[in-house]
Amino acid sequence: MKLVEPLTTELRTQNFENMVLFYEDELRALIKGRPVSELFNYSSKRVLKRLGILYFFHPGYIYKNRLRVSDKALALLDIVKK
Repeated sequence: MKLVEPLTTELRTQNFENMVLFYEDELRALIKGRPVSELFNYSSKRVLKRLGILYFFHPGYIYKNRLRVSDKALALLDIVKK
């Protein structure tokens, strides 16, 4: 079973990278301020949260975008966080 763990890790990493590249346009639009509900449906948001591409951001109020792009996904998109 020791051979399975590195393969699983590599596949998860590749899956993360593929999903970020697939949703690149939507993620860039989310970074620029478009609402999450316009970009993703419920199941897509759920998958992206599970993979760690999106995460909940709690700014103290609940009527704004609460999902943000993770730092790891920003690094893949070559966006430097200011």
